[in-house]
Amino acid sequence: MLISEIIKEEESNLQNIFFHKEGLFWRAYEHSAYQVVTHLRELKVIKKCFKVAGNKEIVFVGVPQKTLSEIAANKPITENADKRITMKLETPLIEDEYNSWKNSIQFVPADKVQNAESTEKDIKKMIKNFNVAASTPIDCMLFLT
Repeated sequence: MLISEIIKEEESNLQNIFFHKEGLFWRAYEHSAYQVVTHLRELKVIKKCFKVAGNKEIVFVGVPQKTLSEIAANKPITENADKRITMKLETPLIEDEYNSWKNSIQFVPADKVQNAESTEKDIKKMIKNFNVAASTPIDCMLFLT
């Protein structure tokens, strides 16, 4: 499924969580991401612009298969396809709460340049303090970019 199709589907999604398989991870976008974070598990949310979505800011979360299995252990799955999993929630999404949540997420542009004032010492300290054991592969990738 293309990202533009996923975003269009999410616009009318009020009571489902859609996970889409992308590489090694399962991602939930927009409304689904909000539902995951508020009803299933607190995860790191990424806000990014996608050209195929008209340069619109899109929020998403990503989890590996093992984490998805843990999250979905006691939730009803209504669809379990090769590259998509759907979970139905009992409570519908409240659009105003979703919009407030989305607006509160910090947008970090992909071409973010390291601050010129950062010294080698600061960078070494950041690397030393980064907890790899408690981070997902996406967290590690984002840390390095």
